[in-house]
Amino acid sequence: MRVKQKNWFMGDCLLAIIFVICTCISVCSCKEKGLHFNSDRPDSVYVAEKIEATVNPSFSSVETVKVFQARLKDEYAIDNIFVSLPSDVLNNVATVCLKQKPHVNKKDIVTEYRTHKEVYDNLSPDPITENGPQSTHSSIDTTTHPKNTVNYRDGTDTVNGKPYKVRIREERIYE
Repeated sequence: MRVKQKNWFMGDCLLAIIFVICTCISVCSCKEKGLHFNSDRPDSVYVAEKIEATVNPSFSSVETVKVFQARLKDEYAIDNIFVSLPSDVLNNVATVCLKQKPHVNKKDIVTEYRTHKEVYDNLSPDPITENGPQSTHSSIDTTTHPKNTVNYRDGTDTVNGKPYKVRIREERIYE
């Protein structure tokens, strides 16, 4: 009987040693690999710092300041032109852009408008419907001078006895 107890004890020790070895191997091999950031800070602080760095960047040279200013001016010009597009012109430009690509952004629409500005500004007017709105549109023409303005005023005119919606264009050019 003593031999059986000795064999059982040796078996238990062997199982315990195997268990310890397996545990050590699994713990050592399961270290995560990948991107890590300072986990002492909460995620919201990390995101807030990234947003602050984007909105209010720091500069190390005059050249980076000039590059940032040029990029910002271009973004503002795109925003101004996009916002000032009359709804029918925006509809025409967006239709053309969406036929070229399935998804477009604001810059794509403004680039298409700038490239073919003469075409979009001189499209023939549609006949007036009874419930067509009358509005005034104002836009900023940034191609020649940042303060040049172009104002559009909608009105009506009759051609061959048929009423048409017309757009009257007024330009202010500053030198």
